[in-house]
Amino acid sequence: MRAVVTGAAGFIGSHLVEALLAAGHEVLAVDVAGRRAADPAWWAHAAADHAARERAADHRTSRERVTDHRASRERGADDRDPRERGTDDRHPRERVTDHRASRERGTDDRDPRECLTGDGTGPELAADHRDELARAGVTVAECDLAVDDLAPLADSDVVLHLAGRPGVRDSGGPLTWRDNVTTTERLVEACAGRGTRLVLASSSSVYGSAARPCDEDDGTAPLSPYAKSKAAAEEIVRRGGCAGVILRYFSVYGPRQRPDMAFHRFIEAGLDGVPAPLFGDGGQSRSFTYVGDVVAATVRAAEIPLPHGTVLNVGSPMTVTVGDALDRIGRLLGTTPPTVSKDPAPGDVTRTWAGTERAARLLGWTAGTGLDDGLARQIAWHRERRRG
Repeated sequence: MRAVVTGAAGFIGSHLVEALLAAGHEVLAVDVAGRRAADPAWWAHAAADHAARERAADHRTSRERVTDHRASRERGADDRDPRERGTDDRHPRERVTDHRASRERGTDDRDPRECLTGDGTGPELAADHRDELARAGVTVAECDLAVDDLAPLADSDVVLHLAGRPGVRDSGGPLTWRDNVTTTERLVEACAGRGTRLVLASSSSVYGSAARPCDEDDGTAPLSPYAKSKAAAEEIVRRGGCAGVILRYFSVYGPRQRPDMAFHRFIEAGLDGVPAPLFGDGGQSRSFTYVGDVVAATVRAAEIPLPHGTVLNVGSPMTVTVGDALDRIGRLLGTTPPTVSKDPAPGDVTRTWAGTERAARLLGWTAGTGLDDGLARQIAWHRERRRG
């Protein structure tokens, strides 16, 4: 089987490439990290997107913002963020350092320009993932799915579309629609009429908050711009001209997890002693699913010729609260990770809960990794990275 993986330098994508190779498949790994780092037009677009989200989160009136800026000038300084002045000439490592400082304050003010891979993974981890793939003999091809010619990608048996802009909290700008919807539409158009199948990585967030295990035939109720973009991408696949399958991933964790995700933050907090943000009271519950299990389901969805429009939940049937998961991390680390309380993120759901009967029936798949085992593996990865 000839497979294309988009978002191949990201958290899940890098694992998926390795698993496909191990299964004997031919793989083209595609990502956009290097292109974005060198593209002034993309950076300008990202700066505008970031500024729009900051303005939306800034409840001061325009007059109040101007007054505050004038006051800073009277103090002999221009204390605006460089991004607000229209330029940001900081070195990428300085931007990463600034983000680390924001983590120490218990906030996440990461500029989207620091999320350079197709799945939002930051530049340092993206480089690590590329190194991992290079050791497996894989070179990641540069391709911006929103603007480049995608016909070469459709010259395959299946496209596994994992690239996109993730995360509920940072999904208010136009780049979310560009990276999640426009890219999917262009891939579907490229694959149409060529016999190429498409497997779309979607999200449990399309369901909204769950009162019971979610069935794939349940209606969707997306609450955040991110969730709405994923629901729109699903609809494009359903109506498109190629055979498409939709996988709804549930709260994926494990080695190589993105730095903005909860378990990554909690583990780093426990190792560093620097508080991580805890959004809400910790009572939110999730179907936390180990990345190896998610990858196994995705490989099977690529190998099995499922009917067009098939939707499958890819998640653990067990729900665990964030507070319980934090306690488990503390026990495994031997120290309680410090946290700082934050208001719940707008659009975040109180519970995700995966119904998994369909995936078991059509794929012969269930999530087999227990939370403690999966967390132990992720903690080992964090410690290994620190050893260099």
